[in-house]
Amino acid sequence: MGLGYAFSHSVDAVAKGAARAEHLVLLAAVLAAAYGGVRWLRGRRQR
Repeated sequence: MGLGYAFSHSVDAVAKGAARAEHLVLLAAVLAAAYGGVRWLRGRRQR
């Protein structure tokens, strides 16, 4: 409980950081899916 009290002022900063990280992970997933889709389509065309 002491740690919770000591770091209670940082909760907002941690929440904002987590939201930002969530957006970056989502962006990375979308880019990876697009890259994989392009590679898959190119592979199908060459056959």
